[in-house]
Formats: sequence, C-alpha cells, structure tokens
Amino acid sequence: MATILPALAALLKRPESEITLKTLAGGDTARSFRLEMPGAPARFVKYHDEPALLVAEKAGLHILENYLPVPRVEALQRVAPGALLVMDYHRVQSLRASAQWRRAGQALGLLHGQHAESYGADSDNFIGAMPQLNAWCDSWPDFFARFRLLPQCDFARKNGLPAPLCEQVLWVAGQLERWLPARPPASLLHGDLWRGNLGWSEGAPFFL
Repeated sequence: MATILPALAALLKRPESEITLKTLAGGDTARSFRLEMPGAPARFVKYHDEPALLVAEKAGLHILENYLPVPRVEALQRVAPGALLVMDYHRVQSLRASAQWRRAGQALGLLHGQHAESYGADSDNFIGAMPQLNAWCDSWPDFFARFRLLPQCDFARKNGLPAPLCEQVLWVAGQLERWLPARPPASLLHGDLWRGNLGWSEGAPFFL
C-alpha cells in the first residue's frame, strides 16, 4: 500500500487523502482493490509485482472487449517493483437462473465463432503466475504439445514430478497427431474461464 497509493494519486491527479482503497477478495495471483474518490465512479485496481502479468491481462482484455462484456482498462502504471492495472468497477453477481447461463453461453458462442487461420497468439501470456509461451502453428497437435503439454511437464519435473510420469507425458505429447485432428477450427478463447471470472452485471453476463 505504501507505494500503491502515491502512484494512484499521481496517475489520477488527486491528493492521497481523497483516495480510499478497499481490499477485495478473490484471485490468487494479484492483489485487488476497489478505489473510491469523491465525485468519481469507483474503479477496480490490481497490483502485481510482475509487470508482465498485468501487461498480458491488459492485452487480453483489449481483444475480448470486441466480443464480450469485460472491464474497460483505464491505465497500466509501473510501480516499483511491479505494476498497477486500473479498470472500471462493476458489481458482479453469480449466475443463478437458467436464462442467465443461457445468455452467457450465447455470448461465448459469438466469441468462439471468431476464427484464425492457425493456432496460437501474437504475444506470450500467463497461466496463473507461470509464463505461458505462444507462437503461431499450422497444426493443432503441434501447438498443444509444444506450447501447452511440454512446458507444463518441464515445470512439474523441476518441482518433483517423478521421471516415469514425465516420460508418460512426453509419450502422450508425441502421439497427439494420432488422436487429435490436425486442423480443427481455430477459435478465439477467453483463456481463464471459470465461475470466478463469469457473472451477471447490469442485466447481462459479464466476464472478467
């Protein structure tokens, strides 16, 4: 908080005395806050000591905002040793009624209807706090093996996964072309869709 508040005051051009930060629960990779100021709408603020994680989140939200209701990014501010991501604030409730789930599914259907010619992304991102590399591949089994299964296997091996289990994962990765189609439709995905990142706000599904 000692570095976050002065950085927000400078960014928003307000004295620190006018800024109130309320810690929010949820998420396991960043600290989250509701920011309040007199005469201004509330904002949602994330802090992480790894700036690249919030850079990737900003890039992802800018892509998704073309197809889904998501928070609007106002600013990305570097704060030693990390960064702040400032977004508009939405009160989000859990989906309950079947009609709400149906609306959310329809929204995702529109997102998944956006297709690319190959598999991957223009930039790297994260899975949790772990860096996730991306590149463009013409083969879905090749992409899934090289950029999803094998990096996770290497991470697990370094953290104690027994060698026989690593060998099994490597064997599976080498057999994917036998089991997976080479070129299924390459759909645009949310990438981190779980109940904590999906809710209902202002009469419509809302994605985080």
